[in-house]
Amino acid sequence: EVYGKLGKNKEEVEAYRQFIQRDPSNPEASGRIGETLLAKHNVNDAMVFLETANALKPNDAKFMMLLAQGYLATDRPNEAVGLLEKCEKLKPDDIAIKEQLYALYEKKGDTKNALDEIKQIITKKKDPKYLLKYAQALYANGVYGDAENAIKDIRATDPENIEALMLMGRIQNIQGKWDDALETYKEISYINPNYAPALCERAEIYIMQSKVQWAKTFYDRALKADPKYILAEIGMAKVARTEKNKADYVTHIQNAQKLDSHNKALSDEMQEGRKLLK
Repeated sequence: EVYGKLGKNKEEVEAYRQFIQRDPSNPEASGRIGETLLAKHNVNDAMVFLETANALKPNDAKFMMLLAQGYLATDRPNEAVGLLEKCEKLKPDDIAIKEQLYALYEKKGDTKNALDEIKQIITKKKDPKYLLKYAQALYANGVYGDAENAIKDIRATDPENIEALMLMGRIQNIQGKWDDALETYKEISYINPNYAPALCERAEIYIMQSKVQWAKTFYDRALKADPKYILAEIGMAKVARTEKNKADYVTHIQNAQKLDSHNKALSDEMQEGRKLLK
């Protein structure tokens, strides 16, 4: 414990290792070794000690949360969710547990449970960070009106929150309110003229409005702002496909492949572009 207070993690772990040789049934010692090893990203060794601690002292929220982190690090999200759900029942008011569950549900694509978790967090702590996650969860569930209201609440205290504005633009876009969405993306450009995602999404609307030259201008601006922004490269490929410019199309597709050959939007565009390449 003294080594731990002094920040001497190596000596602390060694002392605990000697301790558990004499008292192998002590969960705190096993848990602390596992926690320290996990912090050092020595996940496989950490899991042995964390699973031991959890077996020796079941229903201890601290050990369960650490073990859940280990499960995530070893690509076992379902086991992590199961543990965190048990933790939540033991400590229903713990926001940290709810945050981890929300992040896991979101990663798994379980939008319904993610929304439920963030709703519970909002009732306990209503600040812009959680309101944004709440708005994102509402958007993922297609509850656009409530999402817009959450964004208005964010902007009441943080009017230049770019993530909130981006979400508002996407909501307006999906509702077919293209002129409103364009105004929202313009507002982002006033805050940060080189914000590539806003420039790119503005170009997407111009494509849908058949304003190809405007789309090309803003995809190009997005690429100049961030040469590694793959959606802008894919956008330039869309423009080339619309213009039936095979050479430019191939160039932009190849540029995008260099950035991320497994990108879903790229795969979708390549499917669309097959006719042009025949």
